[in-house]
Amino acid sequence: MIALEFLPFLAVLLVLTARALWSWRRASRIRKLEADLPAALFSMAAYEPGVPLETILSDVAACSPEPLRSAFATCVRQVRSGVPFPKALQRMRLQSGSRLLDRVVQLLQAAYRSGVDLSDVFRKVAEEAYHLQRLQAQRREAFALQKYTLYAGVLLVPALLGLLSARTDAASSAYGTSVFWGLQFYLASFGVLSAAFIATVQSDRSALPSRAASLALCGLLVFHTVRSWGA
Repeated sequence: MIALEFLPFLAVLLVLTARALWSWRRASRIRKLEADLPAALFSMAAYEPGVPLETILSDVAACSPEPLRSAFATCVRQVRSGVPFPKALQRMRLQSGSRLLDRVVQLLQAAYRSGVDLSDVFRKVAEEAYHLQRLQAQRREAFALQKYTLYAGVLLVPALLGLLSARTDAASSAYGTSVFWGLQFYLASFGVLSAAFIATVQSDRSALPSRAASLALCGLLVFHTVRSWGA
């Protein structure tokens, strides 16, 4: 059973974990969209000059996987319902959350305004996107072990320190109080630094605040739980 004084920590932890899970799902969706975007750009580059961008976008949306299909299809539906094409592109740009798609939308808007052929531009952007994705994949693989080691440490380190703290309290109450507060500061700092490292490796800092708070609170919750059992 969890002591009543731990329930506020647990409630906050659950809220932050839900927030972190939402951020993780959003980041996964963006990564999937960006992974499929280069193929869509190559398809756009294959069209003959003079084909309307609305037609190109509609055709590419029909053969693209999710979530890219939904992003393009929503833009096409808005255009067909009367929304100006530049405004529909702007909405897609704001809703996607993808920096790569943001760049592509800027190219689409420039092409719509000027009417120039951007086949070569689409092709070059697609090649750059493939290159960046390979670099990001290599970076994630290189730091995968460190990332999961930190996740494990957020659980194991507080458990071990909780047992040591309980024994220290039994030996000396004055010394144990100093150790108690020092360990809490260390565990909170460890959680925040672990979250910062993971965010840097994943190149996704949007979830850093919620992840940092979740890891810090998780470590403190494990510490207090184990400490109360070992007392």
